[in-house]
Amino acid sequence: MDDPLKILIVDDNPDDRALARREIDREFPNCQFRQAITAKELTQAVESTRFDLVVTDYQLRWGDGITVLLAVKVRWPWTPSSASTTEGASMNSIRLRKKCSAAPAPALWARNWPN
Repeated sequence: MDDPLKILIVDDNPDDRALARREIDREFPNCQFRQAITAKELTQAVESTRFDLVVTDYQLRWGDGITVLLAVKVRWPWTPSSASTTEGASMNSIRLRKKCSAAPAPALWARNWPN
């Protein structure tokens, strides 16, 4: 039997975390989810576990998606990552792609969500 996918969801909004988990679980049942709500929880998660996927919001109360994705890439360079936003969507997507393009990764998705 295959090991379950380990997925880290970084978001300070409980509704958005639940939405991300529900949508991922719909496509990939039996995943192991971990959530990081604070910078401290993100650091602990990244230092203790190699995730198969990291999903983050761009706009966090304590930071932004670029900081999250770069923190993951420093520790686990080949971990696929996804960031989403509704705030300043176009410019934030461009910033994410520019900042994270230098980090080696098989996948980086920046998604604009309608307001």
